[in-house]
Amino acid sequence: MNMNKIWIIAIFALGFMTSCNGDDDSNKVNDGNFIVTSQPSSVGLTSVVLAGEFYPDRIPSAYGTQYTPLSLGIELSLTEAFYDGSVYPVYAQGIQGNHMEVTLYGLSPDTKYYYRAFIDMGTMKLYGEKLSFSTPALQLACNVDDPADISFTTASFTIRSNEVASALLSQGFIFGVAYSTNKDLFSKSINNVNDWTGIVFQNIGYTSEPVTITANDLESGQTYYYCAYTASKDYTVCQFGPVKSFTTESMDGLLAIDAVNAKFVVAEVTGHTTFPESAKGIRYVFNYSQIDVSYATRNEVIMNVDGNSLTAVVKNLNPCHRYECWISIVQDGSTIAQSEKKEFETQNPGDYILLDDATDITATTAVVNCMLSPYAFEGDQSGALVYFAQDKNNLIRMTSTRLNGDHLTAELTGLQPNTTYYYCAQALCILSFGLGDWFYSGVKSFTTLPE
Repeated sequence: MNMNKIWIIAIFALGFMTSCNGDDDSNKVNDGNFIVTSQPSSVGLTSVVLAGEFYPDRIPSAYGTQYTPLSLGIELSLTEAFYDGSVYPVYAQGIQGNHMEVTLYGLSPDTKYYYRAFIDMGTMKLYGEKLSFSTPALQLACNVDDPADISFTTASFTIRSNEVASALLSQGFIFGVAYSTNKDLFSKSINNVNDWTGIVFQNIGYTSEPVTITANDLESGQTYYYCAYTASKDYTVCQFGPVKSFTTESMDGLLAIDAVNAKFVVAEVTGHTTFPESAKGIRYVFNYSQIDVSYATRNEVIMNVDGNSLTAVVKNLNPCHRYECWISIVQDGSTIAQSEKKEFETQNPGDYILLDDATDITATTAVVNCMLSPYAFEGDQSGALVYFAQDKNNLIRMTSTRLNGDHLTAELTGLQPNTTYYYCAQALCILSFGLGDWFYSGVKSFTTLPE
């Protein structure tokens, strides 16, 4: 945990005031006769009680203390040198006699800290001796047995709390089992980590009895790594135990997608299964999710079963996009098996606007022809438009086409001599009943003749 967070927590908890004075030795005096740094009275995993003794009556009048309010506190540092920017002062309140005491929270386990008491006189500081303390290492609060009941998509873990679990729980720590497909994630530093993406944590409360939990939604035929863990509630501090592994049952030969025949907004899916027919109440679900967008959603279609063959028709897809898909077997609302994932891509109707090279090119005119493949564009083919301009990325001029035999023809006029022009065609594709959209062909170019 970074030092700034330490002091945010400490100030919030105790109402301390902070100062950002630098560590310029020219205006600071180190004299234990005036301020004494005491040994810590209590050091915990993430907190410490620090104290000091002060004797303002011993400060010479030359320092002007009779006219200056005095403030007392403790400075904390991760280095013995107390460099500028790494020193964090906390001012004490509620001082009793010559004794001051502050409690700091949000420290990191297994970390060495340096501290010193000080008197702030406004124009200078008087310091006590530099001392240090180390927070204890975080211990594991539980043990995890080898997983049991491993299936295609699930595994069960039995977790046993140990003798330190109750104490750690009372200090705000949580514990349980963590698992991931990436073993390297468990080698991260245990402190100051704000992103554990890729690891699943399942925690338990303290109990003297073993607790069994089940990991769901695993992938079949996949190796997972797991271990016991103990962590702060925000997981910024985390201790992992020995890492072991297990592999879920493989669906090879039992369940697979054979083919996905995707058009523009519809796809026909075929697959097969040799899953035991004795399993009752199961259904096969085709799952698909768009993967070339920032926020993908998972959709599903119930598959038809005919012996070992599986089929499904997927509708309401988006043209020109990539999808990830898989088949899952669902029984009583839970996924009990899952095929390997595959990808497919829906087609682009613009690819079926067949644009020819420009013809009859003069200094100021040209002719552009295109065809609309009936695979994407059915019925009347008179609805195509041609866009053109000198800037390939800004085709701002437009002209309509006329039916010319089996082609659509557009005449481009008002061109500049000896100039390169870019052009493309646009046509309306009826994607499904009541749904259509305009799509563009690729871009081509030509150069007009000199005058």
